[in-house]
Amino acid sequence: MTEQSPEIIRISIKDVETLRSLSIQTFTETFAGQNTESDMQQYISENWSAGRLLAEWAHTDSGFYLG
Repeated sequence: MTEQSPEIIRISIKDVETLRSLSIQTFTETFAGQNTESDMQQYISENWSAGRLLAEWAHTDSGFYLG
């Protein structure tokens, strides 16, 4: 059996919604048990809105990758 390395790609603007969905899913799975539903929703809406992620994606010092 040959082991393959995952392909890691820098995301494009068309991938921002995928990044957003994965971020929300992994954050929720990790921290929902330690927070209230309202705290979770507030954090998600403040930190993972499409507008905020697009602004961070467009920043020259930022890089987002999916693998």
